[in-house]
Amino acid sequence: MEQPRKYPVEGVDTDNGHEFDLLDLSIRAAIDGMGITIADRHMIAAELASGQLRQVLDVEVEGRQSYWFVLRPEQRASGTQRLFQQWLQAEAAASASR
Repeated sequence: MEQPRKYPVEGVDTDNGHEFDLLDLSIRAAIDGMGITIADRHMIAAELASGQLRQVLDVEVEGRQSYWFVLRPEQRASGTQRLFQQWLQAEAAASASR
């Protein structure tokens, strides 16, 4: 039975994308051009420094854990990815104002 989504994303098909159980697989998929990922900066520092990935948003979550929205430098975010990015920013802003 599918669980209802806590934060539904309007206009984005979130059921047919890739899903990974391990963050390193998600990072590898972004490096290989399969899409974007949200990652701990420490886990992608070498890839950011080498240019394999680039940071999409100028956003860092303060705290013990931070994640970055990244994709390959030559890759542009798709419409779906931009919708997800907008939703994520709205959720972060709403969370910060609570």
